Amino acid sequence: MYMKVNYYIILIVFLSLYPTDIYSQTRSIPKYHIGLEAGIGTTFPNFESSQERWRAGYYGAWSGAFTVMARFNKHWSGDMGIGLAGYAMMNRSDFDRYNLDFFSPFLITGLQYNLPVGEKREAFYGISLGVQQGYRDEFVESFQEYTVIASSKNKAYYFTRLQMGVRNELRQKSKRKPPMSMEFGTYFRYNFNELGKAEFIHPDNYIETLKPRGHVVGVFIKLLVPSSTTKVRIKSKQNIIPPTIYNPRMS
Repeated sequence: MYMKVNYYIILIVFLSLYPTDIYSQTRSIPKYHIGLEAGIGTTFPNFESSQERWRAGYYGAWSGAFTVMARFNKHWSGDMGIGLAGYAMMNRSDFDRYNLDFFSPFLITGLQYNLPVGEKREAFYGISLGVQQGYRDEFVESFQEYTVIASSKNKAYYFTRLQMGVRNELRQKSKRKPPMSMEFGTYFRYNFNELGKAEFIHPDNYIETLKPRGHVVGVFIKLLVPSSTTKVRIKSKQNIIPPTIYNPRMS
């Protein structure tokens, strides 16, 4: 009995002295990255009048951007970028289909909070502010059964974007060069002003008015390429199984 008590005391002391950071690993990552991002999503119609002759079909949105990301510390990073964003809003009727399409350049900047979830994997949450070049003009397109008048008075579309996703460090054959990373995530873009107005006018003076806001829910993918020799040291979780301690039977 006395030997058993001494054995358990030694075992408890040994475990208490065992390093607690066995599940974490300190690594260095480049402070700056260049990113190439592509996103696709869906936007929403906004018919102000009753939809008797026209109804919304597929309302798509897309974007592509060139970004620069700076890592500040373990949890925080920031980025800024320039790109193109567009809409393809299909409207259907019993007699025709009409697509309202538009694209223009935009600028965006934001912050991300990063949370290590694996040896070479991080989850992130971010918020960004952006401005997209607007459309300040009017055009008229006439067909046999209807006429479309589309107009907008906005020089710019201001928006905020919420995003979340996972960042994975890619494997590479050479360990001399810093590895690239890939991001996968979802986002929600909220426009502070509407895209414009479109009116479908028929020969019998029937009119349907559409005022899309341009909000977007979508997914994106981004490739991050290291672009500096300056490093930031962070701790990441590592899936290490602690050593097994066998308990011999004591008599």
